[in-house]
Amino acid sequence: MVNRLSLVDATLADRISAAGPEAQRAVARNVALAAAEHVGLDDERLASILAILRADVSEAPDLTRANAAVEDLDNAAFDAQDRVDDGTGSDDDYARAFAKARAATALVAAFADDPAEGAEDAIYEAYHATDEDMGPLRDTIEQVLS
Repeated sequence: MVNRLSLVDATLADRISAAGPEAQRAVARNVALAAAEHVGLDDERLASILAILRADVSEAPDLTRANAAVEDLDNAAFDAQDRVDDGTGSDDDYARAFAKARAATALVAAFADDPAEGAEDAIYEAYHATDEDMGPLRDTIEQVLS
């Protein structure tokens, strides 16, 4: 089965797949935090999972509020796109809304039951949250995998 990360970087997807679960979780955590910082994600419903990721503990949080935040941020991005399409919104507003939604999704992905899937999804989402610039994310990933 092809994962979404392999659509962006097949070599990196293979490396993530070959890494152990601890490294996979660390990659997911670090790229999700990098994406959240990059976009200035400040939704209070995400505060508890941000704190858990920052503390680097293996706590499995209740993601109900975080998933609601992701849904709201996704809807805000869709609404911003609709405004661009009808001429009442700007591409910049859409890009910011889209990036925040993707960063929030990366945060939730970091808690996936399957560490490989979580890392792959977090990287994929973080990539889209950070202007599709794999450079800084690759540096973050290499710090874990090296």
